[in-house]
Amino acid sequence: MLKQIFYAWRSVIHTPRQSLIKVVSLSFGIGIAVLLFACVAYFKSYDTCYRDSDRLYQLWMTWVLGDKVIPPSTTIIGKLGEGVYEEMPDVVESVTTMRPVRDVKVGKDGKFLTMRGTVADSLFFETMGVDVLSGNPRIDLQRKDVAFISDKIADTYYGGTDPIGKELVYDSDFRVRIAGVFKTIPENSSVNPDIVVSLPTWLSKGWVYSWHGGDSWKGYVRIKEGVDISYEEFDRRIDEIIQRHAPDKDGNGIRGHARLMRETFQNAEGNRSMVILLGMLAMGLLIITALNYVLVSIASLSRRAKAVGVHKCSGAQSNDVLRMFVYETMIVVAGALVLIVLLILQFHDFIEATLKTPIASLFAPERLYVAVAVVAAVFAIGAFVPGIIMSRISVATVFRRFTENRNRWKRVLLFVQFAGVSFIVGFLSVVWAQYNYMVNKDVGYDDSGLVLAPYQNDYDLDVYMATLASMPYVEGCVISGSTPVYSYSGSMVRDNMGRSLFSSRFDCIDKNYFDFMGFKLLAGSKKIEGKSEMIVNREFCKLMGWSVDDAVGKMVPSSIMDNVKVVGVMEDVNIDSFFSEPMPLMLYSAEAWVNNASLVTLRLKAPYEENFTKLMADFSRMFPNSANEPKSVAEIKLHKYADVGIMRNIALIACVSIFFIAFMGLVGYVADEIQRRSKEIAIRKVNGAGAGAIVRMLISGMVKIALPAVVIGGVAAWWTGTLFMKLFPVSAGGEWMIYVVTSLAIMAIIIVAVILMTWRATNAKPTENLRNE
Repeated sequence: MLKQIFYAWRSVIHTPRQSLIKVVSLSFGIGIAVLLFACVAYFKSYDTCYRDSDRLYQLWMTWVLGDKVIPPSTTIIGKLGEGVYEEMPDVVESVTTMRPVRDVKVGKDGKFLTMRGTVADSLFFETMGVDVLSGNPRIDLQRKDVAFISDKIADTYYGGTDPIGKELVYDSDFRVRIAGVFKTIPENSSVNPDIVVSLPTWLSKGWVYSWHGGDSWKGYVRIKEGVDISYEEFDRRIDEIIQRHAPDKDGNGIRGHARLMRETFQNAEGNRSMVILLGMLAMGLLIITALNYVLVSIASLSRRAKAVGVHKCSGAQSNDVLRMFVYETMIVVAGALVLIVLLILQFHDFIEATLKTPIASLFAPERLYVAVAVVAAVFAIGAFVPGIIMSRISVATVFRRFTENRNRWKRVLLFVQFAGVSFIVGFLSVVWAQYNYMVNKDVGYDDSGLVLAPYQNDYDLDVYMATLASMPYVEGCVISGSTPVYSYSGSMVRDNMGRSLFSSRFDCIDKNYFDFMGFKLLAGSKKIEGKSEMIVNREFCKLMGWSVDDAVGKMVPSSIMDNVKVVGVMEDVNIDSFFSEPMPLMLYSAEAWVNNASLVTLRLKAPYEENFTKLMADFSRMFPNSANEPKSVAEIKLHKYADVGIMRNIALIACVSIFFIAFMGLVGYVADEIQRRSKEIAIRKVNGAGAGAIVRMLISGMVKIALPAVVIGGVAAWWTGTLFMKLFPVSAGGEWMIYVVTSLAIMAIIIVAVILMTWRATNAKPTENLRNE
């Protein structure tokens, strides 16, 4: 065995250029394939970190408005969880109701950190299956102004000292006392707060917690061990509870559902498609990497055939030759793994920023099998395919007919690589176009230079706004309750009989807000006076069955007021993001609803990025006690489309890698083809063929391989792109043109590469290739 390993090592160092190509191509292919497969495994393990996660369910709710059914949502009414807990004791072990987890500012001694926070009842940790390290949440979280923090935050804020009893400022509105510490929840979980504030703390501020709508809540249920209940039965019993406390009225009502919590994330359309697409990219890259190694190995077989023949003449058996190739591949793969580790260490921050996932989480012990499986697959294909081919060739065949058979192998492998390049490049182009389209698409208002600076109760509102407006780089500021990029609260719109028609978003704005934001008025007036007037958008009119012109002057009953007069109609604006369908909108006067307006919006002068940096520096100096920092709308938009950006970045990295790998395969193939046909080229030149005719001959052979491969890859990219585009209500359009252009571009690159690599050989003197004949 040692002798065979020695021969394998000699073979590797004897051809440094070829060995370097193998190591580099394998490091790129294996490294990125491992990262992509690790992402898939990471996503598939979402929400399985909770204790006994197969007993943890999430509550869903569906609104029924007459014959219209609103799609199910994980946002529920506040009292639903409490009702399920009290009225299903035979099934339910515990239930928790909580606010959605979000980024909040938490302060200590005037210094604030951004962390994930939520508000929850006393059964939160028991229901979710999270370990509590200190404190008694069943008792402590029933009290006002109490919070539990994770051990990670405890270490960050207090080091080795005991945090119990210490005071924190939560989201600028609450001063809470730390009553306990819980074990940090892993990143791959939907509910992973760093701080949990008691529910009575939140309710003391007047937030709605009832059976009749109001603020948004999340609910989770842990069923008893050994209980086997179907989704249908669970839903039926939840609906019975709802009907007892919030019965249907005039055909309108709500329906409840319970589904395994881990299914909520994994069955979401966007997440499921993301896993499929990542898996396809990873599998394509893995196959092409392995086949490229085989192609490079087979390209060297004519040169190594005589050496193999000598080994066989000296008594080596077919298995001995095979083992020699296996050992050689083992050495090359080991070198690639070393390079992979060095690249990951060097580009650690870039990888985490691209994938939005900590590398430590991707390569957690329970997911190391992914890396082992990828390496094993590449090793098996790269070692045994060329090894078996060579080991089965007799000594006599090596010197006579081997070249012809080897050429067919190379054509098949090159075909697969070209198809892979066409697939990856086509898909990347569609993802890139869609991402740019969504980020840059007209949102229906002027969002250039917009910055959100939430008002703090610690400061006088007029002084706060005047101070911000006085900054030399600020063009102006206005106030509202929310903003289109954040979305809005909802309110039921009713007909004259009091029946609910649909849920509309609403906001309260000051007198300058309409023009400041660049909203477009379609009819009526943009001036709102008092509580009984409002402006609605085109989508609102559509749902009401009105024309734009007829809407002005109409009276609308809503859950906010009995009758509100429509004084104006505006064009639709994009609310939240382009992942959302168009939404109806009602705008009220902030002067009339002064307690609901607390979001200050600034517009910076150009250059926006430079002036935003100045604003951040000046803001912390002028408002040192502020828990909230200004946020750029441009950055918020990028965050909204972060998942699409991640897919774009991943596809780009995969594209660059696969292009690099395939190009090396193309170079090796063409070089070997020129060497194999060098005497044929010389004879053709002796018989009068010009360099151009010979180049055309070589190109025609390459086109026969590349054209069908590129077409097949383009079709695969079209199918994958269609799956990807289903995630969006709006699309850039013209995808077919992208596939055509990318396919033509790939063919052009292949042809140009062949011309450049063959031109020198076609201009060589025939005598140089025929002198040994």
